[in-house]
Amino acid sequence: MNSSPTLQLQSIVYENSQDAIERLISSLKQSYINAKKANVVSKVTYKIGDCSPKPFIENGEAWANKLSDENISIEYIYFNENLGHGGGQNRLGLGSDADILGIINPDVVASPNLIANLVSELLDDNVAIAEAAQVPMEHPKDYDRNTLETTFASGCCMFIKQEIFEQINGFDDINFFMYCDDVDLSWRVRLLGKKIHFVPLATVYHDHRIDESSNLVVGHAEFYYSALGGLLLSIKWGNQKRTEQIVNSLKTDPSYSEVYSEYSAMVENGKLPQATVGSDKVAIFTPTGFADYRWTN
Repeated sequence: MNSSPTLQLQSIVYENSQDAIERLISSLKQSYINAKKANVVSKVTYKIGDCSPKPFIENGEAWANKLSDENISIEYIYFNENLGHGGGQNRLGLGSDADILGIINPDVVASPNLIANLVSELLDDNVAIAEAAQVPMEHPKDYDRNTLETTFASGCCMFIKQEIFEQINGFDDINFFMYCDDVDLSWRVRLLGKKIHFVPLATVYHDHRIDESSNLVVGHAEFYYSALGGLLLSIKWGNQKRTEQIVNSLKTDPSYSEVYSEYSAMVENGKLPQATVGSDKVAIFTPTGFADYRWTN
């Protein structure tokens, strides 16, 4: 890869706040300015894919053109259908002529050195994905403090080499609508023999909502798709014991009745994922997850 590669940032929105996205854009511009001064990246574009029932902003193309400048070129695309996270990211990223794709949530704010630190990590031929740290609430995960190597990257903010994204055909949007698609993508990258690095010096502020007891406030979509995605991830990556445990939880806990019904329908219609060859080499499951409803990491 070039020593000063091109970068395509991309976000999927669904009825998101215009103010929040403009705040993100402002932070990305500053981050790019710093990266350009360091000769780390030569060009940055930012694509926004809208999965909302109707455009989240009127005159989206004109809005994007107005926000574009010499630092970042911005493009707004209304899909007119809900493709989910992975499907939307694939629509934006597959076929891109950029050297690096930056997958980033629309509800984050980038730190000034985010772009420089993540792109620099990808200059190593063996590293395919570089992941940013999230504040104030991070996914509980292990990484090697010396090498920065980790087992998966969160789709909240990850940079991936475009050639690798193409090689694995992007996210698995057949089996994962949203949530857990990032873990699946990470493990398929590792099957290629490539590494994933967690970069603590590259940070994003992620706008999580917490209650009075500092517990994460979770909406219906996140609850539902996290639970279903965690189960499908376990099936696809060959962890039979974990699959049985999750199915039992879904079956016996009334709060998961909707998820269990969907799983039962998938079993009846033969829609469950096929087991991945070589899964034992890369799929690392740990006893605890990000939250009680998320059996992903």
